[in-house]
Amino acid sequence: MELRQLRYLVGVVDAGSVSRAAQSLHVAQPALSAQIARLEEELGARLLIRSVRGVVPTEAGTAVLRQARLILKQVDAIAELAHEADADPTGSVSLGLPWTVRSVVGLPLLHQVRERLPQVRLEIIEGPSPALAMQTAQGKLDLAVVFENTPDNSLVLKPLATESLLLVGQRGSLVGRHNLKLEELAGLPLLMLSRPNGVREDIERQCAKRGIRLKIV
Repeated sequence: MELRQLRYLVGVVDAGSVSRAAQSLHVAQPALSAQIARLEEELGARLLIRSVRGVVPTEAGTAVLRQARLILKQVDAIAELAHEADADPTGSVSLGLPWTVRSVVGLPLLHQVRERLPQVRLEIIEGPSPALAMQTAQGKLDLAVVFENTPDNSLVLKPLATESLLLVGQRGSLVGRHNLKLEELAGLPLLMLSRPNGVREDIERQCAKRGIRLKIV
């Protein structure tokens, strides 16, 4: 197995086709296909499915792809790691933030990194919480802040903060009510963000466990 084969595999999946990957990798298409075929032969598993719609990884390909991204990221970081003992931290860090979190901490975080870690290039990727968790698991992000408490064997989760979840209604409609049980949501016309959205999905998951049907308008 060669590093270039792993790079080719990642390139093909990211591009969605062998021809586009060949252009971005500056490799002849037959040579690229041959290297992928050699990798599949060595691993004894089919890694890619080709169709008129493009190229997608098989189940085995997805598993190999996840490790390939991690290996390539570590290889690319070797030169930077060699200087860390004698210099300030350096290199690129990709951080995933949900839109609501980015709007609060994104700019201050960039300022703090620039001031305290001038050699570090922080890239903030915005998106819905489930998508960020998936990209982190796939090795596309170094870390992410997510609204998620569902166990995931491919991630190491560390609680950072808790938020109160508030029900907001017309003025005067909730007077004297300081707490609300999930069962009391049934029948209320609810405005909720569309999927994918971690908060909505968590509410729906908890309601489903209790047999509560929500009225989302």
